[in-house]
Amino acid sequence: MKVLLVAKSFKPNIGGIEIVVEQLQNALLEKNIDAFVLTQTKQQNKNEKIISINFFDCFSKIKKISPDIIHVHGFRSISVPVVVAAKILKIPIIITPHFDYDSNFKNKLNIFLHKKSSFKKIIALTEFEKNKLIELGFQNVVVVPNFFDYSLLDVSAREFRKTFQIPSDAFLFLFAGRLASNKGIPNLIEAFSKIQIEKKFLAIIGKQDERFNDTKFEYFNSIAQKF
Repeated sequence: MKVLLVAKSFKPNIGGIEIVVEQLQNALLEKNIDAFVLTQTKQQNKNEKIISINFFDCFSKIKKISPDIIHVHGFRSISVPVVVAAKILKIPIIITPHFDYDSNFKNKLNIFLHKKSSFKKIIALTEFEKNKLIELGFQNVVVVPNFFDYSLLDVSAREFRKTFQIPSDAFLFLFAGRLASNKGIPNLIEAFSKIQIEKKFLAIIGKQDERFNDTKFEYFNSIAQKF
């Protein structure tokens, strides 16, 4: 079986979708499923399983791979030629939107274009995302959360608490992911402040992006001070 994963951005770029697609490809390959990645990110190291594309050579490269199914990741413009190729080549196609809900023009355009596409399934990561997609007019929406490879963890819970001086009997809530307001971190901070537990700690782990104010620890600390 051949599976084609499509992501506008892929390694060496760093981000949530990039990590999810890489881990999914590795998991499929371990199951002896032939998994390819199609991306607009130029690849410096040659890997026949990771293929760079543009709008003009997308069709020919999909035809050459001849996958049994295409799995698109993200509501991105690259989906458009991929959907067209899938329809012409009669290949079933599904999508995981990894959707954020900013109501800017770009997002509205992406929503419009993807609503016109014939996806067999739309995979939401949470019930909240599923309900939002249905509210926006999408159909055939199912919930399949991202998986996590626990072998990547190199520290135990006990060591983590010891390093950051968190008592063993304290309630600890951990957020790990991209630091950005649209990930719900401000809402998490406010909700956490309302938990009626005496010993409680909120740990936020992620990488700052100096280009954006709402990805900096100073920004989230300023929100925490309000509560």
